[in-house]
Amino acid sequence: MKNFLNKYGIIISLSLALLLIFIFGGMYSRYMTNQIDVHEQERYEEKLLTIVDEGSSLEEFASSGLETEFNKPNGTGTYQPELIDSFLVKDKDNNDIAIIYVVETYGNSEGLKVAFALSLEEDDIIDMMVIEHNETVSEPGQFYNKLIDENFFEQFENKDLDVIDFTVDAVSDATYSSKGFEVAMQYARELYADDFDDYEIIEINIQVNSVNYNYDLTTINDYQFIANITFGKDNNEASVALDNDFNYLQIISGVEPTASEIEALPNYIADSGEVSNSLRVVSYDDTTNTIEVRVRGYSSAGIIMEIELNSSLTDYNSIDIISTNENYDDPYNGGYDGAEAPAVEDEYLVEYTNNDVIMDSVAGATRTSEAMIDALTWLDQLLVELNGGS
Repeated sequence: MKNFLNKYGIIISLSLALLLIFIFGGMYSRYMTNQIDVHEQERYEEKLLTIVDEGSSLEEFASSGLETEFNKPNGTGTYQPELIDSFLVKDKDNNDIAIIYVVETYGNSEGLKVAFALSLEEDDIIDMMVIEHNETVSEPGQFYNKLIDENFFEQFENKDLDVIDFTVDAVSDATYSSKGFEVAMQYARELYADDFDDYEIIEINIQVNSVNYNYDLTTINDYQFIANITFGKDNNEASVALDNDFNYLQIISGVEPTASEIEALPNYIADSGEVSNSLRVVSYDDTTNTIEVRVRGYSSAGIIMEIELNSSLTDYNSIDIISTNENYDDPYNGGYDGAEAPAVEDEYLVEYTNNDVIMDSVAGATRTSEAMIDALTWLDQLLVELNGGS
């Protein structure tokens, strides 16, 4: 044994030393990794705490993690937002003053993580914070960058939870991202209502049976749409007049909706898909029998057309493009090889007035084509109504 130790003692000692280094080194490595994770979590929670000015500390909160489906912004199906974290916010006296929900939603891409701080006293959104996202930022002043440039995020501060129209003001060219934030906000409110028994979301029940343009020239300046709806616990029915933005103007027949139902009505009309408000009647002049309409195309300002009706109000005398803000040469369009605007608009008018034909979409100018198709289809239906429905 002595000879063995003399011969191999150094090797055994070195092996034991290496083994100890390996064991304690691994322990130290795991300890340091854990410390890094702890520090990252601390920094993360400190960042969240800045959303609430009077917040002093956070405490993990076991939320219900409510399951509910929302439509994807691109219309390709539904998805379940994910609750990442939830924390109670405490003030310096250790009183619970707010709840923070960190949720992951779907904007233009997956992985849109947003934190919302909700006041336990006021039932409103104190503020919000973007934690992480994969939205498009490659173009200055466009897409996600446009949300920042147009102060999109300011609308969340002190936003009341007790409103029927619990939506956001979307930013054009960043509509998918806007919708992603809207869903995150709505899901946070759903969680709040499920987690705290003393808060309840106001529920309105409206069924949209039909929505049509108002083709009556005697009232066309007063309201643009007529909706037939069923609403309330008693299944009341009404025909109501709406403006260009689907806002309620007056009762035409039936039972008048309550104030809350009137407030909710524009969203129900828009979500019904019964009609688009891309076309607006600007005015009707009964002395000259001319109607001015504006239709939204590639440009939000769109195309303004003037339609002159004949003296018997049974047909049109002329259709003119008063102004257009369309552009088919934008690099994001592609595929258009014709003349510059208003070539497409003029081509639609020529085909319609000469051949009574509404053309199919023009490649590379799809949005403008859709606008002209909407306008001429509206005119077709107006003429049908003016001729007694035939």
